Amino acid sequence: MAPTHADIDARLRELRASYTERLPTRGRDLAEQWERLCAAWSAEALQTYHRSVHTLVGSAATYGLHAVSAAAWRLEQALQMWLEREPPGPIERAAITERVSEVGRVIELALMAERAQPPAPAPAPDSERAAYTVIILDTDQVRADDLARQVLSFGYSALAVARLEDLPAALPAPAVLVANLALAAAQPDLLAQARARAGGSLPSLFISEQHTVASRLQAVRLGGEAFFTLPVEASALVDKIDRITGAYTGRPLRILVLDDSRSAALYVAAILERAGMFVRVLHDPLRLLDQLDEFQPDLVLMDIYMPGCTGLELAAVIRQQEQHIGLPIVFLSGGKDQPLQLAAIGRGDDFLEKSIPPDHLVAAVRSRAERARSVRTHMVRDGLTGLLNHAAVDQHLEREIARARRMGSDLALALIDVDHFKRVNDTHGHPAGDRVLKSLARLLQQGLRNSDVIGRYGGEEFALILPDTDGARAVEVLERLRTSFAGVRHRAGDTVFSVTLSAGVACLADYPDTAMLTAAADQALYAAKRSGRNRIVRAAPDELAAPAAEAAGLAPGTHEWITIAGAPPRVLVVDDDPDIGRLLAVWLASRGMEVDVLESGEAAVSHLDRGPPDLIFLDLLMPGMNGLQVLEHIRDAGLDSAVILTTAFGSEQVAIDALRRGADDYLRKPFHQREFQAVLERSLARLELRRSNTRLRRAIEALQG
Repeated sequence: MAPTHADIDARLRELRASYTERLPTRGRDLAEQWERLCAAWSAEALQTYHRSVHTLVGSAATYGLHAVSAAAWRLEQALQMWLEREPPGPIERAAITERVSEVGRVIELALMAERAQPPAPAPAPDSERAAYTVIILDTDQVRADDLARQVLSFGYSALAVARLEDLPAALPAPAVLVANLALAAAQPDLLAQARARAGGSLPSLFISEQHTVASRLQAVRLGGEAFFTLPVEASALVDKIDRITGAYTGRPLRILVLDDSRSAALYVAAILERAGMFVRVLHDPLRLLDQLDEFQPDLVLMDIYMPGCTGLELAAVIRQQEQHIGLPIVFLSGGKDQPLQLAAIGRGDDFLEKSIPPDHLVAAVRSRAERARSVRTHMVRDGLTGLLNHAAVDQHLEREIARARRMGSDLALALIDVDHFKRVNDTHGHPAGDRVLKSLARLLQQGLRNSDVIGRYGGEEFALILPDTDGARAVEVLERLRTSFAGVRHRAGDTVFSVTLSAGVACLADYPDTAMLTAAADQALYAAKRSGRNRIVRAAPDELAAPAAEAAGLAPGTHEWITIAGAPPRVLVVDDDPDIGRLLAVWLASRGMEVDVLESGEAAVSHLDRGPPDLIFLDLLMPGMNGLQVLEHIRDAGLDSAVILTTAFGSEQVAIDALRRGADDYLRKPFHQREFQAVLERSLARLELRRSNTRLRRAIEALQG
């Protein structure tokens, strides 16, 4: 019996969990191997160590642990430069040691996240916001309880009390006080005592039925940081609490650092990251345009002197791109040549010397980047909610889909619609409707990660792009948001009302095309509306594929088992990383193939001597007999097996060389299932054609003989 999708998903989850649990041991092994290498340096030992790191880069990314893969890649790059040089000195070894330690730290963080939110990274409430308790102090218990529920809906903890005397002796920390002004003014001593019990830090906001200058002055004299007239609009109150607590700080600035000096680039990156910026380091100037499109930086910080081209030339290339005309370019160089500095400012936006103090560097970069982001915001943001507009969401979706395909990671798209929104406008007026939309926008910003993309798609419809999130987790997140939004109370004059939302969710794994993915999410939203509203519906390929395909103008696809001459292909997977081997085995078995997995080139050669398989997945870099040597054995023996080389970052050129030696195709780690399927089908088609030609040639030879 063929394994079901549920069986395959369960197996993949088991593989990922097993891989993650073993990661700490791999991190410790890398640290110990590095210590031994430093104690007794040899080129051979370095090659072996580099290969171990190289393997971790590919396997971690394949299993969706991108932070671990990135840290290992940085370590690999630090090692790369010493493969054909004299041993590094003490300073260089210390830098590599820091990279080794970074891998260990990132592994521990990844494991903690995995245990806290299995099975995959996914959106979660802001931890800073959840840590705060909002204390509601009001003699009107019904009003206090209602405000507490509203605050809970926006992710804070809440406590409602009727008197200052009822405050607990040990106040929750950290906390924010929302107090009835008349109650606090009548007992200023008790208010001071409460602040003292909170360690002197108890930010206070006051609510009052009096909308007068006198009442506002009274709030100021009591140390109030904000004043609200009753009845209170919950979203406005939470907005002020957010500003006080710093719980919502927006997306970090994205800075691209380009410098051929690794040590200099990493040093600058560390300074900027410490200041809360998201930094990507690039050493190869010829990869700049790809990184601009992928990373979408707010500012480029680059050296002037680089091999192959200068920073001034690169700035001219950037300015040739219409979409990057307004991108700030800041040059960072050790040179003090004034004409050069003036030329740099002419091509870019600023020139900084590398000796600049760290705080000055941060200030210069931040001011330029924030100003550019502010200008860009007016072009791509919705005026009412501050969220991305429709066109900007579409652009982000294209980029995130490309990234997910490249990294082999999950992606979910959700379309949200406010239920009966026309009724809200007709009954309560358009200003009330606008407040409802702004409340939902605020709730989405608070309830999702900085890496998630949130936009207003039009009218009362919103779009969410959730990277590294599978369907089940996306539905869970949307359910949390749906419940929270239903709990928010909106006001229009003396009327209090609530609103619900519906959402449709589609996953890239089920709809691997932008048009299909969007259409599927839209169809799922329509299904949620049609089935009663106030619910979340996930697009299921077997139920929604045809409508989604029709809406997208595409024909629905089908997936059949692959066969050769009517029989399941026999496949051999050769990879020294057992996790990659097991993963490929699951993918291939799910397509009806018979799979054997081996972990060395020597074992593969022995296996081949007993009979060739139809297809071989062959890792290039293995200890002992490597992939090229196994490939040479296969072709020298006259075996017609189709051979697919597998390779991690940076070794594509080796794979291309292998194609010249008789390989049929190659796959880069991390694997993406769509690319995997295409290469698989292409290689087996070549095999069938090759065997058909062989049979025809033999038949012709038999007739001639």
